Amino acid sequence: MKGRLSWLDIRAGVNELEKINGCHIKTVYSTSKKAILIKFSNKDQLLIDPPSKFHLTHKSYEKVNLTPLALYLRREISNYRVEKITQLGFDRVAVIKIRSGKGCRLLIVEMYANGNIILTDEELNIINLLRPVEHLGIVKEGVYPVNQPELTLDIDRFCYVKGDTLKKKISNFLSLSGRVVDDVIADMSVVFREKLGMDTPLQLALIEKEIENKSTEFIEVFNHFFTEVFNKLTSVGDYGVVYYDGEKPTMFSPWKEKYPNPGQKIQEFEGFGAAMDAVFNVQEITETASQKKQRKIREAQERDLHKKIEEMTILKDKAELLSENQAEVKNVISVIEAANAASLSEKEFERFRETEKDTNPTAQIIKKVNFGNKTVDLTLDKKAVSIDYTKSIFEQINMLYQKAKKIEEKLKKTRKALDESKHKEVEIASKVEKIEKIERNPFWFEKFRWFITKDSDLIIAGRDSKQNEILVKKYLLDTDYYFHADIRGGSSVIVGEHATDHTKEIAASMAMHLSKAWENNLITEVYCVRGDQVSKTAPAGEYLTHGSFMITGKKEFYHPTRLEYGFSLIYKIEDEEITISDDNRKVTGFTADPQEEAVEYAIPVVGPYKYLAGKKCRILPGSSKKGMVIKELLAIAELERPSFRKYIKNITDKEMELTVIGNSKLSHAEVVKRGDKSLFARKVKTKKNKNKPVDSD
Repeated sequence: MKGRLSWLDIRAGVNELEKINGCHIKTVYSTSKKAILIKFSNKDQLLIDPPSKFHLTHKSYEKVNLTPLALYLRREISNYRVEKITQLGFDRVAVIKIRSGKGCRLLIVEMYANGNIILTDEELNIINLLRPVEHLGIVKEGVYPVNQPELTLDIDRFCYVKGDTLKKKISNFLSLSGRVVDDVIADMSVVFREKLGMDTPLQLALIEKEIENKSTEFIEVFNHFFTEVFNKLTSVGDYGVVYYDGEKPTMFSPWKEKYPNPGQKIQEFEGFGAAMDAVFNVQEITETASQKKQRKIREAQERDLHKKIEEMTILKDKAELLSENQAEVKNVISVIEAANAASLSEKEFERFRETEKDTNPTAQIIKKVNFGNKTVDLTLDKKAVSIDYTKSIFEQINMLYQKAKKIEEKLKKTRKALDESKHKEVEIASKVEKIEKIERNPFWFEKFRWFITKDSDLIIAGRDSKQNEILVKKYLLDTDYYFHADIRGGSSVIVGEHATDHTKEIAASMAMHLSKAWENNLITEVYCVRGDQVSKTAPAGEYLTHGSFMITGKKEFYHPTRLEYGFSLIYKIEDEEITISDDNRKVTGFTADPQEEAVEYAIPVVGPYKYLAGKKCRILPGSSKKGMVIKELLAIAELERPSFRKYIKNITDKEMELTVIGNSKLSHAEVVKRGDKSLFARKVKTKKNKNKPVDSD
């Protein structure tokens, strides 16, 4: 799979982006450390991930924390209107021209080398960028250097470009490679045979002969053919194709082949972006620890093998070079021995060599002599070689062959070890379970803390003060129930007006667990009020901090009795439809205990332990590393439901990070489920504490 885009791929992306002309930029997200996703007012999305992705996308991407550039772009260019999208000539650079009342901006996307994303003003003054390139002057407050290479497909340029075969010549002519070139040559063969009677397959020598003869008919056919090719190349974008080797995608292209290979498995799409989505939708199987270890062993052996082969080749080549030039080398040794006998210094010898080099063949091949380490550098048959002038030519040749022979013996062992490593690597890979990737769109409530009760009531809570503000301002209705721990610092928890008493108990318990009470290991009361009792209006002379609210009127108090949270999974069944009613805050269609039903996917969920259904794990206040808790929870889930391993493996790190609460640990009962395999299994460090009792939670 190619890692960088060609100018043709960029042209396809630019042409397909014509549909966003006139649209406004809604927002900018980060999808990785250098990739950004731009959302437009017409709901289209542009993925930019230099140097491998620049296309419209219909996929849902996992959002990550905004990178500095993405954050800047979100603040700077949101609500700007797209005015024009162009490609800089036939370079791998796209330019999105945007405008607002503040003025004009250019978002420049470079897809060569390591790629770049650059924001400039209309005068090309650089405002911000993904990565500075100082030697090219591409830095903040610098001026972006515009280069617009042209592509001319006429006979004069064809004669100019290099290539000793027709394929190489056409490849350089089009500035492309691969299947596009093959298809153009196939089409060219048919056209030139039909219109000019030329033999096929076409040969470069035959074409060059026609050009040399200055045949008017040939020149007309040539220019007309490549004018059509040029028009087709520059209008790509509404088509995409992915090529496969078995089930694995090997290549993508915006070029529709006129003469496709009938045996090649392909998948065609209406649009280049859809093809790119399909290519990058295939999950790469995560490498296991044993695979990684074996791969590193194999790679080290391969490096060692190549190094030994190179050393052996150099030694043999040197020996052969000396053998072919024995007389010359003997003369050199004799000259240096005479110089030593005359007690010449290196400087005196160098003056002698300079004086003699125009007329003396021996002086001509000597480049440098070092009397200190007894070596002389020579040039034999235009090749550099260094010898020890104290040893005879035969000694040196024999010594070189002996060294090469020793390396050859080592090579046999290295090759054998490498073959064993490759065999072991295949053996390990055959035992690795291949997990099919499951795509799902996240639900709106997943950005908050949430819980679905057995009565199908949806409870939502803020993760932080910012989300508390959003919940109250955007989601809290006057008739809803609002819960908060009777302690400073905690989540705002909301349920609908038709919530059952059971749901209210859960909401109260969540409010306690999602407050400072959890961190401080305290049991505390929780109050409940109606939505119309919650406001941002502070009493005269007072100020409400961000995420804080004024509560008026009578409060109803709840008294949760246990400080323990839990983890479980809920499953979407294939034949069940997920329904979300915003009117009464109900969610239906999930199950925590699937039996024989066909499962579509699994979602992690946390909540008060006693109210969780299905297989569940108890979580207590503690100081375990969150990453270790997450790994252990998923491992326990796989242990308890091995038949659902595929769905559990598809739960992402990001999902778990958003689900599991911090300042926690697993109860002892959960740790012992996996025995010694548990990340939290207590190891016996010394014989002294071997029989020491283990504390339980």
